[in-house]
Amino acid sequence: MASEMQEMAVDRPLDLRAPLSDASGGARPMRPTWKLACAIGLLVFVAHAWGIGNGFVEWDDGETVLTNSYIRRIDGHTLRWMFTTFHMGPYQPLAWLSLAIDYQIAGGLKPPVFT
Repeated sequence: MASEMQEMAVDRPLDLRAPLSDASGGARPMRPTWKLACAIGLLVFVAHAWGIGNGFVEWDDGETVLTNSYIRRIDGHTLRWMFTTFHMGPYQPLAWLSLAIDYQIAGGLKPPVFT
């Protein structure tokens, strides 16, 4: 039986347009996941759009961005700092790396890029 299934799989080309089957073996149409992804993306944009025109805030931006020289360049020294520091409390190397990349993309301290 296993060899028959292998032969069937080799003989028939895979039809990517064929509907997926559910647990009972019945066919169900493919879901339009791209619509869901676009809707989530739109919601995220709307939720954050209000901050695009604003400047830095006095909550933690001063210590994490404005006076932090380690995010102003990306080299061995700053990467070592990002992946070993507990600056501002938690261990967050990807957050520091993200801020450094934002700084490089913006070409400096431009608040809309850091939003």
